[in-house]
Amino acid sequence: MGSVLKEARTEYGLTQKVLGDRFHISGSMINEIEHDRRRLPKEIKPKMARELDDAALYLELAREATGGIGAPWLDRIDDHRVVCCLKFHEEVIEALEMLERVMPVLLRRGGREQVTVGELDTIKMTLVEIIEVVTAAQNTVARLAKSYGFSLAQLWDEHQEKLIRSGYLEQKK
Repeated sequence: MGSVLKEARTEYGLTQKVLGDRFHISGSMINEIEHDRRRLPKEIKPKMARELDDAALYLELAREATGGIGAPWLDRIDDHRVVCCLKFHEEVIEALEMLERVMPVLLRRGGREQVTVGELDTIKMTLVEIIEVVTAAQNTVARLAKSYGFSLAQLWDEHQEKLIRSGYLEQKK
C-alpha cells in the first residue's frame, strides 16, 4: 500500500507535507504510511482515493478493505496499453472457452449435490478464468484511462448511473 501511495503522490508532484495537509494528517504520518509502518486512517481512504484518482491506489485500497479479495494492481507487467489490451483479450478468450465447457453442467437442474467431482473442478477452473478476466479488465481500464487522461472516479460514477437507469442497481440515498 505504501509504495502505491508514494507513486500516486509523486505523480501529482506533491510533497508528503502537502498531501498530509490536504487530509489533515502530518507529512511524517504520510512518510510512515509510505514505508508501511502505519496504516492509512480508515476515514481518509475514500476521500484520498477520489482526490488522487489513481488506479493502483483504488485497487490496493479495495483489496485492503476486503482482506485481499479483489483484483490486484499488476505492478510487474509491461505497462504499455496495447500489451494490457492483448492480455485482456487473451484472458477473455480463455474464460469464454471454459464457459463453453461448463455450460451443460450449469444448465442442468439442481445444485452442488447433483454435480460430480470432475464437474466441480471444471466450475472452479471456470471461476479462476473469470477472476483472471476481472484482474486483466481492471488493470486494462486503469492503464487506458491513465494513458488518455480519463478520471477513473468519473468513469465508475457514469457506469453506476447507467446501471441504475437500466434497473440493475438500486439508487443509494
